[in-house]
Amino acid sequence: MDKYKAWTTLRIYSGLLVAFYVLLTANPCFEFLIVGIFFISTGEFWRVWASGYIQKDEKVTQSGPYALHRHPLYFGTFLIGLGLGIASGSWMSFALIIVVYIIIYIPTMRKEESSLLVKFPHSYQMYQTSVPAFFPRICPSLSPKNASRWSIRMVLHHREWKTVLLLLGMVVFLIMKWVFAGRPSC
Repeated sequence: MDKYKAWTTLRIYSGLLVAFYVLLTANPCFEFLIVGIFFISTGEFWRVWASGYIQKDEKVTQSGPYALHRHPLYFGTFLIGLGLGIASGSWMSFALIIVVYIIIYIPTMRKEESSLLVKFPHSYQMYQTSVPAFFPRICPSLSPKNASRWSIRMVLHHREWKTVLLLLGMVVFLIMKWVFAGRPSC
């Protein structure tokens, strides 16, 4: 297994392990649950939007959310993590999610950018200088000449439907914990 695949495996399984811990220790209340579900939904929408555009290892994608920032998939994951932490009703879980995200995803973004600079030296360097890395800007840059269109086939190809189903299961689990706890308010 090469280093990138090993890192990807670590990233996925550490995220699942943290999510499992957060769900088991969650003590959701109505207001935090609603705000958390909003962040989870927004994050997954962002990921689906990005998945429909990205053409990994073929070209530097600069359309859709990639016109707003360079790492929309990781930004969506960040929103999902924030939402899960908020919905859990646990500040410890919220802090754990943030710490694990920083430890895992900042190096991931750096490694990815280094790899893209090697693979697409001119186009990625131009993209890097004109588009922010993580937080999206309000106005996109001018649309590139080779702009791609959003495609459900790309979303399915990247298996984002698995993330959708996993998140639906997590949200249902949190709602059930809230119901069985007597539907407490914060």
